[in-house]
Amino acid sequence: MLWSGSILIEREERIVKTHSASFPQQPNFSMTEQSEQTLSRSPDVELALISINQDIEDAVVAKQLARLAIMYADDFIFTHGTGLVQTKSEWLDSLRDDKNCYVSRRPDHPSVELHSDTALLTGQLFIHRKSGDEHARYGVRYIRVFSKTTLGWKLVSHRTIAQWDL
Repeated sequence: MLWSGSILIEREERIVKTHSASFPQQPNFSMTEQSEQTLSRSPDVELALISINQDIEDAVVAKQLARLAIMYADDFIFTHGTGLVQTKSEWLDSLRDDKNCYVSRRPDHPSVELHSDTALLTGQLFIHRKSGDEHARYGVRYIRVFSKTTLGWKLVSHRTIAQWDL
């Protein structure tokens, strides 16, 4: 059986006419216009967020807890690859522990997606951690959510989505 284009169009017009009275009028814009409204590209902001991301890792290695407290939002959540979920204070407390020492945390291939005052930053992180005489080297893939505040960009959430040994 072959469909005639005119019959199909006629049928669609009848359906639209029949049902248009039951639905409120929706704004008329294409997906391209909608995408441009919600997703913007700003190389300056993207570079700033990548730099902030690196600063956070440097501060973790240097145990600059006061600096991290400013860079993290008050409601910051850290979800580890092991499933452990920590609040801002729990994560900072774990960094205070002298048994737990990060030798290096190197971000790789960061990518930024901007949505007004919210940014998603994805990438990989290569970690070398020392606990006593034991060394652990592993990589993670992560998603981070940043929020723009009056004081600048704050890290709201870190979620490890994959983890592997190096």
